[in-house]
Amino acid sequence: MKRLLLSALLSIASISIAQAKIDTTIMDPYQLTEEISQKLFADIRDNQNMITVEPNYLRKIVKDDLLPYVHVNYAGSLILGQEYKNTTPADRDRFFTVLRDYFEQSYAQMLTLYKNQKITIDKGKVGDSNIAAVGVNIQQDSGNTKLNFRWRKNSKTQEWQTYDIDVEGVSMVDTKRSEWVPIIRKDGIDKLISRLESDSKKPITKSN
Repeated sequence: MKRLLLSALLSIASISIAQAKIDTTIMDPYQLTEEISQKLFADIRDNQNMITVEPNYLRKIVKDDLLPYVHVNYAGSLILGQEYKNTTPADRDRFFTVLRDYFEQSYAQMLTLYKNQKITIDKGKVGDSNIAAVGVNIQQDSGNTKLNFRWRKNSKTQEWQTYDIDVEGVSMVDTKRSEWVPIIRKDGIDKLISRLESDSKKPITKSN
């Protein structure tokens, strides 16, 4: 019975979040952040029954609503830093693939903290720049949290893609570079990839 209920909820939820990818060539990063945030948090609210039964469903929401707009390869290149030139194209392809899975797991786990807090997006204009940082404010009883989504326009496709998130001024890319590059230097990139493969398979657990 539980399996049948889970299958039914999954089918309903899959239909409810189906939507074409936003055209990232006609919106600026401020509009994109607004659109993506509205869709992401609406899907979390609308699928609470499914998430309560199966928290790992948050991974599907992240995969559908957030990851299409993340430039994983560019973020991964920045994380590798000076070690980029010491890896082979095959190494980097493996690293970028597992990094996408790692982002999916870590973002989904982070979103278990969402409890209908009020979300506001900073307003602004990009102008002629090919980079932008858009502030996202999360208001909660314990205090407000400030996120900055960093965007970059792809020179080939003209798409805006996000590649880094600052949490209260702390860059995810910088943090992961400081954490992971020493592993590469000591044990090689295979060791890091193995670790990320393990981390990316961790189940999503509900927060209290």
